[in-house]
Amino acid sequence: MCIKLNLFSMHIPNKKKVKIAIPKSLQILANLAHCSIFITGGFVRNHLVGLGSTDIDIAGSALPEAFLGSKKINKNFSVTEVNKRLGTLWIKCRETGELFEYTPFRTESYGEGGVHTPEEVAFTTDMLLDAKRRDFCCNALYYDIKNSEVIDFFGGIEDCEKKMLRCWDAKYVFADDGLRLLRLARISAETGFLIDNITKEIAISFRHHLNDITAERKRIELERILVADTKYSIKDAHYRGLKLLYELQLFKYLIPELLEGDRLEQNKEHHIYDVLEHTFQVVRFSPPEVRLSALLHDVGKPYALKEFGKMAGHADLSEKLVRKILGSSGLKFSNEKIDETARLCKHHMVDKDGNMSEQKLIRFAVKNWDILDKLIALIDADRLGANPNKQHETHRLVAIKQKIIDTNVPLTLKDLKINGSDLLAVGITGQNIGKILTEIHDHCILNSKLNTRDWQLEFASRFNI
Repeated sequence: MCIKLNLFSMHIPNKKKVKIAIPKSLQILANLAHCSIFITGGFVRNHLVGLGSTDIDIAGSALPEAFLGSKKINKNFSVTEVNKRLGTLWIKCRETGELFEYTPFRTESYGEGGVHTPEEVAFTTDMLLDAKRRDFCCNALYYDIKNSEVIDFFGGIEDCEKKMLRCWDAKYVFADDGLRLLRLARISAETGFLIDNITKEIAISFRHHLNDITAERKRIELERILVADTKYSIKDAHYRGLKLLYELQLFKYLIPELLEGDRLEQNKEHHIYDVLEHTFQVVRFSPPEVRLSALLHDVGKPYALKEFGKMAGHADLSEKLVRKILGSSGLKFSNEKIDETARLCKHHMVDKDGNMSEQKLIRFAVKNWDILDKLIALIDADRLGANPNKQHETHRLVAIKQKIIDTNVPLTLKDLKINGSDLLAVGITGQNIGKILTEIHDHCILNSKLNTRDWQLEFASRFNI
């Protein structure tokens, strides 16, 4: 153990002979390059721990010009400059289309706070300096393609064996870049790695640096955490990612409204968790496509309790809050995503008690047909997240959906047998066209046998007096 500490303090790298299967095109590139090329980051880590493959990032001491100006390389590869300041290149094999991202070894310096973008960048031939700018020791590994060995300055190989996320100097790592706080939670969730205690403690102390990260970058990391289980098929990784955001005290800088549900008790008859843990559980049981809605579906509960003294009616408040949280003053999701998420949150309590009339539920289903499958999935997850040990009946919307399909109900005005031109032909003009088509559609929703041209023209003729 003492020898290892001395080696690290002297920055003498540990080298481990490992044969990693790499694309043939990358081997060709390594042979053509004017310097040694090393695979870095997640690809090396994943090979050592048996996780799935990921993008191949490569690095070396050569500047971009050595690739851009090489006739030998350009004969076999197309080389495109991506970021001149960082020296980043995309190198694409002309024969196979395989793409690699190259960056020269570099050092970075940052200003005050945790702004993600470095103020100064300097290229170097020193691999150690390049390793020091990387986030976690298990990601600061370099695979020497020619010599088939992993080069490790900070004990990253041992961290991989322990499945541990650790920084070589956590204060240095988190002081520079606040985005690394979210990456810590996300990578831990995706890989199943635990977080070293010292690294976790120091990360928490720098949590305020998330204030300096743009909404767009926060949004991207949140979206990745919500589907963390799909990265390497680690069960409940997305749930663990949310718990890590909570443990690292990052929600205050991401979605502070969720913290209002922390330790807020609910009706014990239906819920065994407080509002926040229920929310995490609902995300846990949700398919990936509705997890953002699951995360926010009950965000209105604490505010409903404060406003009305009860949680009833929280779905409408959730819809309003969702538009704020995800909008231009929040995480800046697309308008389409905001609208879908808000609608799902607004309607997740539909027919909760099962006493809505069938006609009303059919109309609701048709009106919301574009989100119906996602809504059913959210409702199912909401029930499981309330009490996973309780038996739940299938929601009536499932049968209603099948009935609509079986009876061939017209879902939109376009599915009617007549259109605006037909109404013009019988002398109906102006705003009446839209009103009459809507009324015809409403009749056909409840009785699809009326979706015939003859009946609809006869019905429309009543208005042409």
